[in-house]
Amino acid sequence: MKKNRVLLLSLLPDKEDSSSELFEGHSIEAVFDPTLLGAPAVDMQEVLKAVNEKRDKKINIFDHLSFEDFD
Repeated sequence: MKKNRVLLLSLLPDKEDSSSELFEGHSIEAVFDPTLLGAPAVDMQEVLKAVNEKRDKKINIFDHLSFEDFD
């Protein structure tokens, strides 16, 4: 029994093969582009102008966004 056990243990690989090492995670990048769905392009300046006309307080998100952060 001891001899067979030693023989069987010697047949086992030192490192177990794992396909998890080959796995690469997926990343999803959200894109707001209505033209991808066949819709007309949206001009955000025009949308904000229409919203500002209906409100007392002006909204201007372009002052707060830094497009360098999105690269």
